Amino acid sequence: MKYKNRFSPTQVIALGFLITILIGSLLFMLPISRTRNYSYLDALFTATSATCVTGHSTIDAFQDLTIFGQIVLMLLIQIGGLGFILVFALFLLMFGKKITLKNRILISQSVSKDDFEGVVKLLHKIIKYTFSIELIGAFILAMGFSKEFDFVHSLYYGLFHSISAFCNAGFDILPGDSLLPYALDKTINITLMMLIQIGGLGFLVWDDITKAIHAILIEKKGFQKSFQKLNLHTKMVLVMQVILVVLGALTFITLEFYNQETIGSLSLSNKFLVANFQVISARTAGMATIPMVSLKIPTKLLMIFLMLVGGAPGSMAGGLKTVTLMVIFCGMLAIIKGKKNITVFRRTIPREIYEKACTIFLIMFVLTYFSMVIIMCNLTEPLNSLDVLFDNASSIATVGLSTGAITKMNTISICTTIFLMFIGRVGTITTALAFLIERPKENDEVVYAHENVIVG
Repeated sequence: MKYKNRFSPTQVIALGFLITILIGSLLFMLPISRTRNYSYLDALFTATSATCVTGHSTIDAFQDLTIFGQIVLMLLIQIGGLGFILVFALFLLMFGKKITLKNRILISQSVSKDDFEGVVKLLHKIIKYTFSIELIGAFILAMGFSKEFDFVHSLYYGLFHSISAFCNAGFDILPGDSLLPYALDKTINITLMMLIQIGGLGFLVWDDITKAIHAILIEKKGFQKSFQKLNLHTKMVLVMQVILVVLGALTFITLEFYNQETIGSLSLSNKFLVANFQVISARTAGMATIPMVSLKIPTKLLMIFLMLVGGAPGSMAGGLKTVTLMVIFCGMLAIIKGKKNITVFRRTIPREIYEKACTIFLIMFVLTYFSMVIIMCNLTEPLNSLDVLFDNASSIATVGLSTGAITKMNTISICTTIFLMFIGRVGTITTALAFLIERPKENDEVVYAHENVIVG
């Protein structure tokens, strides 16, 4: 990978995803991949959605794709979940090639690691964790599907949906109404929720948690002491994970409690099961056990918020990211209280991190708003603006949940959605550094005279 004089690490990451998408789209166009004719735009859209682990599709993966096409879809999801760079590094390891310093830098950037020390060891752990968890999930899901399908189909569906859930993709290849018939199946629901949650934590968090578990079980250290030794990033991820799931599920149940089209007719325990699944899935997994179009307006707004927040940085998930939101919130509190420093868990967060978080938030807000305007102006038929916003937020946050707006878009709207999914997976700042912004050549250390302006 010779990018020293031509490509920066961010450009390599972005171009890697782009090349994967283009290859995937060409594979979807092969006669061996499809059962009916569809346009190249449909193939490109689906390849982008799979590689960017979104879940949107203008074709039916069960009806329109052959087994070969579905396997291509599954491989694109796996590549998109792990990331192009990690998959490339995996092939280097498989063929006994050395991981060079350049590749170590790329790997560290792809998993949001500050340095490249111990990155090869981390890569081994990522591969081991990923395939082990996906295989375990596949067997448990296969047991759930075995109630309806034969042994071979149960294993196949188990593997596909395990990878899709763990990579936070949201694709399914089930006949009929997708996952809707399994809304009350505890085996399938709980397994998918666990896979989604683990995939949405992030590679660095996995590593940190396994060290803490080792300290508790093997070294016999206390839980509190082991938790205190966790990295600040891990603590913030776990706290935000609990807050969003618990408060999200309680709010979902409150809003939809009497809605007969969703959870109104279910028992209290089943209400909690469905609510937890949808709140967890909304954080970029994109799987649904109830029709999204039937949700009440306040619930759709809740889901939009959860989708835009997303999962943890450096994970399979997309969105603004949980840590980003927490940094912005803590920074806001510090400013309101007149504090100079932003502190979390007795640690000070650098101002540069806060500024970066605010920049990501602003870019995502602007992209979501302006892309919604473009899509609203290019619908094939009138549609509720909230439903368009729902699908739009789902695209940029790489979720895949839909109220049906995707099916009513023309070519311009579909291309806009493709752009949003790509931005959402690669990252707003990474994409800007890779394609849009040339790095400044002037000396950044030059400080001009200060002058106040009025804000607020």
